[in-house]
Parts: sequence; C-alpha cells; structure tokens
Amino acid sequence: MSVSVDHLYALLPALYRERDVAGGGALRELLEVLADELAVVADGVDQLYDDLFVETAAPWALPYIAELIGLRGLPGASIAGLTSRAEVANTIAYRRRKGTAAVLEQVARDTTGWPARAVEYFELLAASQHMNHIRPRNQATVSVRGPSRLQFVGTPFERGATADLVHLAEVRRIPSRRGRYNIPNVGIHLWRLRPYPVTECPATPVLPGDEERFVIDPLGTPLQLFSLPVTEVEITHAAEPINVPLPLARRLMADDFASYYGPGLSLDIQGAEVDSASVCDLSDVPGGGGAWAHTPVPAGMIRVDPVLGRVAFGDAQTDPPRVSYHYGFSADLGGGEYDRVHTFGRVDGAVATVAQDGTADHVTIAAALAALGPAGGTVEIRDSCRYEEMLAISAVAAALEVRAADRRRPVVVLPGDLPVTLADDAEVSINGLVIAGGALHVTGAGRLDLRHCTLVPGLALDAAGLPTAPGAPSLDVESAGVSVSLLRCIVGGIRGHVDSDITCVETVVDAGQAGIALASSPDASGPGGTVSFDECTVLGRVHARVLARASNSIFLAVVPAGDEARWPGPVLVDRRQQGCVRFSYLPARSRTPRRYRCVPSIDADAAELRPVLTSSRYGLAGYVQLDRRTPAAVWRGADDESEMGALHHLQQSPREAYLEARLVDYLRFGLEAGLFFTT
Repeated sequence: MSVSVDHLYALLPALYRERDVAGGGALRELLEVLADELAVVADGVDQLYDDLFVETAAPWALPYIAELIGLRGLPGASIAGLTSRAEVANTIAYRRRKGTAAVLEQVARDTTGWPARAVEYFELLAASQHMNHIRPRNQATVSVRGPSRLQFVGTPFERGATADLVHLAEVRRIPSRRGRYNIPNVGIHLWRLRPYPVTECPATPVLPGDEERFVIDPLGTPLQLFSLPVTEVEITHAAEPINVPLPLARRLMADDFASYYGPGLSLDIQGAEVDSASVCDLSDVPGGGGAWAHTPVPAGMIRVDPVLGRVAFGDAQTDPPRVSYHYGFSADLGGGEYDRVHTFGRVDGAVATVAQDGTADHVTIAAALAALGPAGGTVEIRDSCRYEEMLAISAVAAALEVRAADRRRPVVVLPGDLPVTLADDAEVSINGLVIAGGALHVTGAGRLDLRHCTLVPGLALDAAGLPTAPGAPSLDVESAGVSVSLLRCIVGGIRGHVDSDITCVETVVDAGQAGIALASSPDASGPGGTVSFDECTVLGRVHARVLARASNSIFLAVVPAGDEARWPGPVLVDRRQQGCVRFSYLPARSRTPRRYRCVPSIDADAAELRPVLTSSRYGLAGYVQLDRRTPAAVWRGADDESEMGALHHLQQSPREAYLEARLVDYLRFGLEAGLFFTT
C-alpha cells in the first residue's frame, strides 16, 4: 500500500489548499508527518497479510506457522545464514513420503543448506541369487568393462542406472561413521565445499611466450575445477553427480561434456565451441623437461584438463584466452566473486575505475592511484583479471580505498614488495584483492584495513602449487603506532612492530605450523605488539607482547628441534597479566594470559584433542576446513557450541546436530542413519 503526501493533500478541499499555499504550506508539512506514520501502518497491515504464508512471512513468524503443522524445535537465528523457510514449507510433503530415501535427502538439504545424497546401503550388498528372487544387479563380482561406473567406487553414486557397485556386509554401526554396508544402514552424504565462480579471467601461459599451453589459475598453479550444480526441481528426484558440487574428474566431465562446458556452466573458454573442445590428461611427461602429455594438439582443437586446470590449443593464441570457471572453497573468505558490497568503505573523493578491456578509466592499478594523487579517494577494479605491475600505496592526509568491485576477484602479481605509507591519522583500505609475489610493508602512523583479501602464504606459488618462500611474512608492520585490521582474510606470516596494534577477525594466518605466524620485525624472536584474534585459524608460532583477546580460535604450531631456546612454547605472550584467551585451542607449553574454557585443559591432552584439517596447504579446496575426525571438544568447542577457527561463522556443527535430530522423524523403523561429509 502506498501512502504519499500528494495523495493526502489532494483529498483536501481546494479552498484549504489555496489558503495553505498563501500561508506558507504549514498544512502540507503536517501532512508529510502524517504520511510517514500512515506509511508505517500501511506496511504493517501488508506484512500481516504476508505473514499468513510461509513464502513471504517474516522470520519471526516462521515458528508460529510451524506450530500449526506440529513442527517444533526450529533453530531460528541460532544457525547464522540458514533459514527454516524451506523446511516449514516442505514439512507436509516430507510426511507424505516419510521413510523414503528421497525425503531424507530433501530434509538434509533444507535443514543444513548443503547439497545432499541419500544412499540405502542395504541395496548395495552382494547377495546370493535365488530363482524366486533374482537380483542381477547385486552379484558378488563387479564388471571391469565399465570404467565410467568404476570411477564412482566408494562415492555416494555407487548405485547407477545400469549396475550397482556391490560390497560385502560391514558389522560396524553407521552412526559412528565407520560402517556403511549393512541391512539397516542409510547414509546421508553432504557436500560442504561450494563452487565459487571466476568470470572471464585471462589464462596464464605456462611459460613466457608460450601461445599454446595455458593454466587457468591466474596464480599460475594447478587448480582443481569444480562443477556448478544443476538445481533439482522435484522432491522425489535423487541427486545425481550433476546436482552436487563435485571436483571435476576427467572421465566424469568427458562422459557428459555438454553438461559441464559452455556459457553459464562449470567451465567456458571464450570463443571455443563445444565441438572443438574435449577433455584430456595434460599431466607433465616424466623426464620430459616440462612437456605435457597428449600435446601438441591438432589444429583447430582444444584440450582441457579439469583436474590440473590446464588448457592446450592446437593453434597459437596471440592473446591469452579468457576463461570462466569454478573452484571449490568453504566460505566467503579471502576474496572472490561473492557479495561484499556491505564491506565497502565510505571514502570521500573521486573514484578511479580499472579494467583491462578498456571499459574503465584506466587499464592499470598504478595509473588509477596516480590519477587520485594525494587527495585520496577510491580505486575500483571492475574485472577478475591478473594484474602484473609494481605498486606503491600512500595516504598523505586523506582516506584511500583500493577495492575489487562487488563480485569480482582480481589477482595482483607484484615483482617485489608493496610499500604502504600512512600519514598521521590517515587510513588505507584494501578490499577483495588477491596479492602475490611480494609482502606489504607498512610504515607511518595511520590505519590499514584489509577486508576479504588474500596475501598469498609463502608470497607466491610455483608450478606444482607449493609456496616459493615457505614461512616468509606477507605483512610487515615496520612502524610504531600503526593499527592494522584484518577481516575475513588469508595471509601469510605477520611481522609487527612491538608498539603496533593488530586485530584479526575470521582470518587465516598461515606461516606453516613450523613457521612464525606472528613476531616482531626484523627480529623474529621478539614480541609482535598488541594483537587480538577473534574466530581465527593460526598456523605457526606466535610471540606477542600483549594478547588482548583470543576467542573461538585455533592455534596450530610446533617448535622445530633445536629452536627451544628462543621458543620455549609455540604461543608466547610477554604480558600475561593483561588480556584473555577463551574457547580456543592452544598447543602444549603455550604461555598465554588467563584462559577460560580452552582446549586442552591440561597440556597432556593437547595431542589427543588436536584439530584435524582437511588441508593445510593454500590453494586446495579443503584449505583450513575442519575434518570430521576433529575431536568434539574443538568441533563444538566455541562459545555457541559451534566449531573453533576461521570457519566458525558457517555454524557447521549446529547444522549437523540439527539434521541428526530431524532425521529420526523420517526414518523407517529399524533403520539407522549416518552422516558423511563428502567434501
């Protein structure tokens, strides 16, 4: 309902309107106030009608609608980023199909937000054949003539349209996640990793001057591509490989190439049609001096390797081809093509735009910085390309923001370190950039704000995906009085002046577990200033003068043999009478301020309760993700009974617990369910 002052004013007699105009418009001003209040009332009436329907109801009204259909125990706002709207809307449909694999799968998707696949393991048991009950798909032997089927061994897709990959019975119970194949067992497989897009990024030549062989990742490293799932529209439909975010295997993509390759799909090479492209193994030839298998490619053809993220052309490419693809990761962390507009700063001054295709003000970041000059302002990069240039950032007297546009992921490759100079009370903000090749050197007495950025751990990655300078710091705060804030960033080691102030929130600090994540500069054994960690994962040793706060964080570090004299413990704080550590994991022999409900409670239990990461190597899809083998004291050890670490905001353990409670309502009598994280 629309209520405007013009509408109310027009309802008055013309005589009153004429007198009001002659008298200065006091009556109209009164109606403006009334119109605002009437608009609030009208919106409230409209919302009351919308609250009658689950599709349009306000979040607070969902539990009341759920109560009408006997659905109780909704998580409400306790699981951040997850709504119960789909579960409430589909509950009646769940109950009509209660006990079927399809409804278990749908319940898992709606209650956790993760793609799911339900597997009835009793259908995959090898069975003796009887003439009165012939089961030709459950023979004790498996045909090896179908390689397309064999690629699914051990996955949730062992049951296929033509044949099943059968197993002998396991006696371990499925709720423990150890046994699978038995008569009462149903497995719910969940995909935690999400496919993140990169749009029209120029591929990187494998060697300078190579016009036929390219790597897709702008960092020039191997990259496992992920599939973009196709949404299921029917509740009775069982998830297939095309419906979940899978790491793209060569045979999987080759068997259904048209479903994965093309505009708007998992992978697209600009100007390359489906008929000219195909999947191939482009691994290095052993002893071949850097040559790739199955090259050279015939003229007019293109070969793609989704496992290594490589592309080979049969014709020379004068310009690097632009590629749109998807990679896997856990969360909106470290920059990417996701919504970041709410994190943009409000910087006064001019805006200089950057894009390599000539549609912006400048084609280089350095030119945009020079155009702004000392007046400050905003540099906005409007594509997801690779920028190789030398940069220097200086804020003399005004605020300066260098940011990627919303839903863009530019990669900046530096030939050396990047100096950031801050005048007194000046502020520099860097948002959404992936920076490789050099470290940030911060001097002055102002503030540096890093949001959704990646300062590549180890400075850069080599052709094998390994850091070129393991343990090297990627952020060096050289001056006293500098304040640095990191929000949802991935950085290497930090060197902080003893009088600097560093705040990390939902951030990964990765110097390698034997490296130095935080210490002073230039002497790595000295304290690194005043620091705080909120919901962070820190890989490497820490030495701080003051640890103002550590909350819901994980510290994973070891002291190398022979270095015990300088490092009597992996986490050292000089002023332990100040600050606190709460709901965090600390390795044994750490010297910190007072602790509150930290893990372990005594050093003797540190090894037993140590978190298990899916991967600790930057560049892999499961980077810093907690493996489900992580002890419950860490998996549910945060202050809200969620997981510790940089991915705390995903609320994975409450999602898992809520799903376990809901599955009981829809399982057939005598069956047991187990949850398995496929990624």
